[in-house]
Amino acid sequence: MQVIFVGGASGVGASCLAIQIADQWIVVDAGVRVDRKQDPLPDLALLEGKDVRAVFVTHAHADHIGALPLLHQAFPTVPIFASRGTALLMGVMLADALKVMTKRAVEEMELPLYPENLVTGMLAQVRPLPVGEPFTVPQLPGVTIHASRAGHIAGAVSLGFAAPDGSLVVSGDISITPQRTVVGAVPPPLERCDLLVLESTYGSRLHPNRQGEEQRLAQAVADGIANGGHVLVPAFGLGRGQELLLILQAAQEKGQIPDFPIYVDGLVRRVCDTYLLLPETLSPRLQRQIRKGYLPFSGPNVTFVRDERDRERILAGPPACIVSSSGMLTGGPSAWYAARLVSQANASILITGYQDEESPGKRLLDVAEHKRDTLEIGGMSVPVHCQVAKYSLSAHADGAELAGYAAALHPRRVALVHGDDEARAGLRTLLTETDVLLPRDGMTLEAEEKRAGRHARSSAHTPSTAPAQTLDSLPTGIGAGVPFDYQHVEQLWRVVRQVPTLRIVTARELALIWYGEATEETTESILDTFAQDYEQRYFIQQHALEEAYRVRGQYEETPGDFLSDLVGSVLLLLVSQESAKPVF
Repeated sequence: MQVIFVGGASGVGASCLAIQIADQWIVVDAGVRVDRKQDPLPDLALLEGKDVRAVFVTHAHADHIGALPLLHQAFPTVPIFASRGTALLMGVMLADALKVMTKRAVEEMELPLYPENLVTGMLAQVRPLPVGEPFTVPQLPGVTIHASRAGHIAGAVSLGFAAPDGSLVVSGDISITPQRTVVGAVPPPLERCDLLVLESTYGSRLHPNRQGEEQRLAQAVADGIANGGHVLVPAFGLGRGQELLLILQAAQEKGQIPDFPIYVDGLVRRVCDTYLLLPETLSPRLQRQIRKGYLPFSGPNVTFVRDERDRERILAGPPACIVSSSGMLTGGPSAWYAARLVSQANASILITGYQDEESPGKRLLDVAEHKRDTLEIGGMSVPVHCQVAKYSLSAHADGAELAGYAAALHPRRVALVHGDDEARAGLRTLLTETDVLLPRDGMTLEAEEKRAGRHARSSAHTPSTAPAQTLDSLPTGIGAGVPFDYQHVEQLWRVVRQVPTLRIVTARELALIWYGEATEETTESILDTFAQDYEQRYFIQQHALEEAYRVRGQYEETPGDFLSDLVGSVLLLLVSQESAKPVF
């Protein structure tokens, strides 16, 4: 067994691992760096000459998926395995990345990392993987794979790989403490694995009580608005934005803070819509609400922002709270708001997440600590007079939690990644009874020489009580070149039903099944045909995401799905005087 730390070993960003197990190469994640002063990409040249058989994705944040199109370009036929939640969210996140790159190309003459057609081709290679059950894939004979929930964001998983020549666990980004949107992490069942690759973002810190931090944040927003100013809460579009909406609405509903307008801008809105399609990846409370037809990220005080005209109207209006991406103020609407609010003494900017050392968000925190008095944002140097504060609502485990995660697995060796030098050094002191490594980017870690009886010991890593299932896959190109039409809808539905867990399917995936390729033209063909399917007997269009459809008749279908399908529809009720029930 061999591991190459292609990126993200000694810092946050550009996460990428290459693993040789059972004499086969796989890659886990391929992200980008947020810091634009550094090379944004992992060193994918380290994969040259490798016969990569499969790619696995832990979750859909940009620092783990942003370079996947380039990895796909190098290995165009290799399947990409991700949880169902991550698969849908990747499409949303990469579409947003393309918009940002296009804007920078126009405004800053910055060359995009990749074109749209490369993203489309990459997404066509994505295959769903099961969470919580061991499985195998045809591309990796002799390897058993475990995906367990990571608690970081919806769809996030930790991955375990077991084979005769060794076993390892890749934690990905993990959160042990339950959040409002997702429950906490559970390690893959691979005790005494040979290697644990463990994130260390907050390895040298101890998080404060989360409930207390949520209450402090909600009160700070209310106080800022009572002070007569707008309150900006920059948020990561995926994960943090949804948490903030639930925190603020819950505080208002309980009467802990007064009602005030909450405006939602940027990527946050699109992700909220996508979360509604993935109740199985969310907390039990949100699952119940969504399946009963509720929209937990909306409410009487919540308004979603459409364009810059709306933004100008908001800032010209009465005090309000604005939840907007990006979380580090590196771009997106949050940077637009911040540039206009930092000089206002009655305004507030409240930071709730990780800030890269070179990000505007980190520089703003430096102002709050009197390390500087101006902020460079949007190409301008602006004096800072607004209130600035930071609240710990991290979706990453702290040092003690990471040590507990490692202790549960009893690994022979631990490689600490995804953290700065201070974080990794701090976590290293908490890990006992194991060999701790601090790899650098580009480093190769070789497995120790095999010993007698090693094969038997390695095979014991896979629990015998949970036999591995073979991953279901769908056929492609079933249309045999025939253009998709209304008469083919039932045939397509019967094929999709071969995978009972496939509750939500996208037009892109249906195009791949029918045409054998998911191009813009073939996807539009599916969308156009479904637009004429008024009965929707087989596929129900989802209001939350235009190109997504619920598959009728799947075993995961619940009575609440019917209520969800009615959102946004007009119902005609016929009520007679003597009738106790209306007739639809």
